[in-house]
Amino acid sequence: MLTLEVYRCPGSARSLTESFDKIATHVNSDFKPIVAPTRRFQANLLLLPENIIDASMYSTSLAMTSSASTLRSEVYTKGSALLGVSITAESAGIPEAPASARLFILYDASQNSDEVKQLLKDCQEIFPGNFSEIRIRTNPPRLANDLDDLIAAEVPSAEEVAASYVLAQPEAKLLARAVKSTGDVLSNALPGLLSKQEKIDVQAAREALLESGVLQSEMVVMCRKTGSLVNRIPDSDVLDKLTKLQVRCSCGESMDNEDIEEALRVSPLGYKLLDKSQWMNVVLVNELLLLGIPIAEIFIEQQFGGDEVDCLAIISGDLVLFELKDGEFNLGHAYSFNAKNGLLNPDVSVVITTNRVGNDAKEHFERTRKALESSRRGRVRTDNTTPILMEGMEELRADLEKLMNRLVARDARRLLQNILDTVAFRAMPVIMNMTGDQSADEE
Repeated sequence: MLTLEVYRCPGSARSLTESFDKIATHVNSDFKPIVAPTRRFQANLLLLPENIIDASMYSTSLAMTSSASTLRSEVYTKGSALLGVSITAESAGIPEAPASARLFILYDASQNSDEVKQLLKDCQEIFPGNFSEIRIRTNPPRLANDLDDLIAAEVPSAEEVAASYVLAQPEAKLLARAVKSTGDVLSNALPGLLSKQEKIDVQAAREALLESGVLQSEMVVMCRKTGSLVNRIPDSDVLDKLTKLQVRCSCGESMDNEDIEEALRVSPLGYKLLDKSQWMNVVLVNELLLLGIPIAEIFIEQQFGGDEVDCLAIISGDLVLFELKDGEFNLGHAYSFNAKNGLLNPDVSVVITTNRVGNDAKEHFERTRKALESSRRGRVRTDNTTPILMEGMEELRADLEKLMNRLVARDARRLLQNILDTVAFRAMPVIMNMTGDQSADEE
C-alpha cells in the first residue's frame, strides 16, 4: 500500500538552503538524486557556462516553476521509494527571509519502510529546528462546520472485531441468523433450520460462531419418555453433582439416565452485531484503522436531514461517504444513496455490499452521471457522482487499499510535480546566453 508522509520545518532562507546543500553527502548513497543531474545534463547540452549552471541551479529565472520562491528542490529515489525536499521562502533574494523546508516520502509500506524512514531521519537531523508532520489538505470545506458536531466512532473491542469477521463469512452469518430467529436450538437440530438450497458446513460454522462468542452453548437434560426439557446445566460437572444428590427427572429416572444435549443461543454480543448488521460497521472501522485513518476522522451512523449515513471518513484530506448493505444493493437503495450523495457532496462515494450491486442500480448510477455531465457541460467530478462499488466482503481490504492508493497517489503527484517543474530550463535565459544580450525581453 502506498504511504505518503509530509513534514515541514521553519527557518530562514539562509539556514535552510545551507542545510539543503549538505543532504547530498549525508543521505544513503543508494538513493539517487534526479533534479540536479538532469539540469546539469541539459545545461551541458545547451553549452551553458559552468558558472551559470552552479549559480542558477535552482534559480527561478531559469526554472520552469510556478513558484517564484522555490530556492532549492530535489528528489531522491531508490526503486519505488521517493524522498522529495524543497525550500521555499516568502521573499526570494533575501537571506534572512522566513522560509520553510518541506520533506515528503512516498513508499510502499510492505516493502521498504524501514530504509525510507531512516533516510527521512537522516535528512531531518541536518536541518535546524524541528519538523512537524503536516497534511496536504485540511478537513473538507463542505463539512468544515458540521464535522465539529459529529461524534467520532469508537475503537471496536477485540471481541467485537473477532466476532464481526466471523459474521463476514456467509455460512457463519447464515447459521447465526437462523439461530437468532429460532431462539434456543439443539445442536443436532441445526441442519433443519436451513432450507435445502442453503447447503453449508454446519459444524464448521457452529465452531466458528462459538469460538468468536456470537453463539453460546449450554447443556440441557431432555426426558427420554416425554421429550420435554427437564433442566439446563452449564457443564457435565453440574450433572455429576445432581446425580450424586439423587436429583431425578419428573418421570422418576436419574438425571444421568436422561438424554443430554447441547443447546445453542445467540449471545448478547451476537445480538448486538446482527442488529442492523452492525458487524459491517465494525469491520469497516477496523479496516480503516488498519489503513492508518485516525479514529477521530471516522464517523458512524450520522444523521443528516433525516437521513442516516452509515459511515463518513476523511482519507488523505478527502471526505469519503460509505454506504453499507448486507445483501443485494438494488435500485431502491441507489435512489436513497443518490439523495445522501447530493446532500453531502462528498469527494468520493463508496458502496460496500455483502452480495452484489444489481444491474438496475448500476444503470441508475450511470444515468445520473451522464445527466450531471450534460447539465454541467462536462465539468463534473465523476468520482463523487459515480460511486466506487465494492461487491462482497472477501476483497474489502484490497478494495480499500486501492482507494487509499488512488488518493495518496494524487497528492504525491502534486508534490512531486512541483519539484519536477524545476528540472527544465526556461527558453529565454538560454537564448540570452547564446546571444550575449542580457537585455532581451523575456516576453
